[in-house]
Order: sequence, then C-alpha cells, then structure tokens
Amino acid sequence: FFVAATGLEGPTQAGFVLCNSEEKCYATILVANIRLDLGSHAVVADSWIIPWTKDIQYKVKIERILPIKTGAHECDAWRHLLPLFIERCRTWKHKPSCEYPVHNFVLLYPGAGSDPKKVPWCSCEMGIETEVLKERYGSVSAKYATRAAISPLSRLVYGEGRGKHRQSS
Repeated sequence: FFVAATGLEGPTQAGFVLCNSEEKCYATILVANIRLDLGSHAVVADSWIIPWTKDIQYKVKIERILPIKTGAHECDAWRHLLPLFIERCRTWKHKPSCEYPVHNFVLLYPGAGSDPKKVPWCSCEMGIETEVLKERYGSVSAKYATRAAISPLSRLVYGEGRGKHRQSS
C-alpha cells in the first residue's frame, strides 16, 4: 500500500480498492498525500475512504485503481482499523444520528467489522472537507468519502530486552 502510494517502485498509485478472497470489494482508499505525524513519528497516508456498497459502487468512477486482495483475517483487520484511522484525524463532531452507540468513544457497532454488508464506520463526516478530492476525482466521489489518516502498523520495540542480561559462555 505505502510503496505504491509513494511511488517507490514505479508510478505513484493513489487509488486502491480492498477486496476479500471472494472478489467482493468493501472499501476504496484514495490517497491525497503522504505526511509525517509528528506526534507519533509515523508516516501517514492522508486519505479518503469510500464504502463499497451496492448503492455507491456504481456511482463512483475512478480511473487507475489498484485492487488489494485480502484474506479473511486481513479483511476483518481492515474493517476494524478503518474506523480508527478515520477517528485519528477527526476534526468534526459526531451527529445525533451517528451509527456509533457512544459518541465520545469509537465503538464499532456490533457486527459491522465482520459483516461485509455493513459499513464499519459512521457516516458523520461523509462528504465533509473534501475539496482536494473534488478536484482530483469529482464531486460524486467526494460526496461519499470520509477522511482518514492511515499509518503502517508496527509493534513497539523500545522496551524489548530491558532487564535482561546476556550470559557469556
């Protein structure tokens, strides 16, 4: 994902569609920029996510989109991580009609993460602050998009090995 989005191994790819092993797609990711998150010292893909539902998939037309095939576990991981990536850069308030049952805490509503028929994130920011997206992909894509800050996942390593002493042989 990040290698293609940055153009490290060929032309820059900005559009991705996540598909499960049965070739059923569940989300489109449109990368606008690669940024540095100073708070976490991580590279972040400044992106917009469009749910790939039956009513939306035929309205949105994006050229040069790269499919990313995901296994069952990866599909579940993406569907659980996307709402967190969205919340990571949230500057808006949840609406009273929000799909999340608790407004002060990102809570994936029951079954949404593993049910491909449900969009796992709320629709509160859909279509908000999408000027860059309108310029690149048109107003139809912008209407259904929600902003997200996607970062690579990594484990913490700074605490490993502390308190352990090497034994000399």
